[in-house]
Amino acid sequence: MWGHGFFVLNQGVMVLAFCFVLTELRDLVSYWMGKFVAKKTTADSWMQFKIADRVSPHKTWFTGLVSVFFMGFLALLFVPLFPIFPRGQVSAEIIFGFGLMIGFFGMMGDLVFSLMKRDRGVKDSGTFLPGGTGVIDRIDSLILTIPVTYYCFQFFYF
Repeated sequence: MWGHGFFVLNQGVMVLAFCFVLTELRDLVSYWMGKFVAKKTTADSWMQFKIADRVSPHKTWFTGLVSVFFMGFLALLFVPLFPIFPRGQVSAEIIFGFGLMIGFFGMMGDLVFSLMKRDRGVKDSGTFLPGGTGVIDRIDSLILTIPVTYYCFQFFYF
């Protein structure tokens, strides 16, 4: 999947920046919002429904879906920054959809790596980076978001 990063780079630096920025912000928004929601709600609250309790006990549908929609709206900030592609200028509607997809597949990438960590008996991948996460926790989402970004832009704009 990482090889797609070179394909995305061939589509333009702005496309790669779009993917990286949205993916990393989704990770941070989910992490910090999860911390906030966990402190402000009770265990039986509707905001505490787990996505995959045995894989990643702290990931909830509420924080996951809010972060996905937040990425959709944040993606709109990139619309004026994109160059004109071979099939024309980007549209806000399509970029909003791309933001939703990056948000969703970023969440799934987190779960895939959580599953692999649990399978190996590793709880955390460290606390090296600001925000209390390890390097793998910060880049795991890119495994799915880079290919999704490449194929979305390839289909609509190249």
